[in-house]
Formats: sequence, structure tokens, C-alpha cells
Amino acid sequence: MIAAQKFDATAAGKAFNPTFLIAVAILVAALFGMRLITSAWSWAFHKETVPLVRELNTIPRNIGPYQLVRSEVMPPDIERQLGTDKYISYLYRDTRKEPEEAGSAISLHVVYYTGNQEPVSAAHVPEICYEGSGFTRVDVRQVELEVEFQGMRQLPDGAVEAVLQDGSTVRLPGSTIPLREFEFMAPGASETGTVLYFFFYNGRYVAARRDITFHFLDIASRAVYYSKVEVAPGRFVRDVVDREFSSFVPGTDSAEETRRLAAEFMGWLVPEIKGCLPDDALFIDLSSEDVATGAL
Repeated sequence: MIAAQKFDATAAGKAFNPTFLIAVAILVAALFGMRLITSAWSWAFHKETVPLVRELNTIPRNIGPYQLVRSEVMPPDIERQLGTDKYISYLYRDTRKEPEEAGSAISLHVVYYTGNQEPVSAAHVPEICYEGSGFTRVDVRQVELEVEFQGMRQLPDGAVEAVLQDGSTVRLPGSTIPLREFEFMAPGASETGTVLYFFFYNGRYVAARRDITFHFLDIASRAVYYSKVEVAPGRFVRDVVDREFSSFVPGTDSAEETRRLAAEFMGWLVPEIKGCLPDDALFIDLSSEDVATGAL
């Protein structure tokens, strides 16, 4: 009995030596750290959905000098590839111009994603989709457009307020919009076409799709949406069969003219698009204390 008691006491002494205690402390810290990392990654990848305030198809069909002449619905297989049924593809006519005049027609494509629809969907951008449809890439540029919105009023925080067609107002991140500008050559064409696009991401302007992925991993963003806005000024051309101006060709005589026409069109339509998107108040960043404690 005495020998057994002596053995137990020795084992206890070894268990509580400094090296053992340090090892236990490191193990506990590592486990706690892994828990924090796992929690952070869970936050990063689990995003809450936020619905549209209004459906995109409530965007005015006639606004200012622009009249809707065509609304396209994608075939089911293309819609499945797109990953959402929240979209519009509209073709507007500028009533101030003759059909064959540059800017007489402007294409608008808007698409909406939210929640755990991961930003792989942001791959549906012109420089990928157009090339996949047989168009040839000429150039891709990042530009900034200064847009004069209808009834625009500057706000103290740098944002702007614009007036919608129904008389209500909407808040926009600013009057300078960063865009990607994709210049392409259509099969058999002799002139290049140009399409411009940007994203609304949780109430902010984002130009490049890679930035969507970066923001998506932000652990402070518990609810997420992004909406691609694609604009292509162009012209109508007369159909060789029925002689009607029914076909649309994107692009103008110069990149500068394309941007000018796009900015003018966006001054009317971008506020209407923003009016369909979720309220900015939902996307106030969490404080550092909230992130540390896990509070929402």
C-alpha cells in the first residue's frame, strides 16, 4: 500500500510540472482559436437573403425620352445557367433620335442575387458571356462615369438623393459610378460594339466581379445582395426581310459617345433600379465588438 501511494504521488507530480502545464495551455488556446476561426468562416459563408423592395419588372417602361420597345425572357436552360429568375432584359428607344442614329436604342440588363448564391454567379459578365457566344474581345477597360441623376441633391455624407418617376426619392452611393467597359467585335461586323456594367453590392457601387468575391467573404456582412446593371447604347437597323427597324446593334462611333449616351440613360434608370433594391439600413457594418462577441 505504501508503494502504491508513493507511485501515485510521483505521477501527480509529473502531471503538474511546468512543461505539461504549458502544453495544456497551448492546446486550449489552439482549440479556442480554431473555434473562433470556424465561427468566422461560418459567418463568412452563411449569408442571409434579403428580398427586393419591388420587382425589377416594375421599372418604368416609359421614362423621360425613353420608351420600352422590347422585353426578353430567357429560355429555361439559359435562366438556369444565370442562377436566378430575378432579372430584366429591356430594349429602350430614345424618341429624340432617328432609328439608325447612334443612341437611338439602348439595351438594359439587370439581374439580382442574394443570400448564399455565391459570387460564382458574378461570372455572368459580358467579357465571358459574349466571348462564349462567338464575339471577339477587343478590349476591357475600367472607367468612371459622372452621372447627373434626375432631381439630384447632394447629401452631407457624400451620397446623393435622386427623384423617381413617381415623385419619391432614393439614396444613391454617389454620382460617380465605376464601370467595366467591354469592347467587342460581333461575327461578320465591321465596327466594334461596347457594353458597360457595374454592380450594386449591399448599397455600394462595385465595378469588377472579383470585388464581389472579396466583399462576399467579409464576416461583417451577414446579409448580402448584389445586382448587375448592364447598359449598351446602340442603334436600330432595318431588317432586310420586313424592312422594319427591328434589329439592335450595340455601339456607337466612339467610346466617348457611348459613355455619354450611357451616362444620360443611367441618369433616368439607375435611380429606378436602386428603388427596387433592399434598404441601405440593412447593411450597416458590425462594430469590432459585435464581431468579437458574435452579436448581430
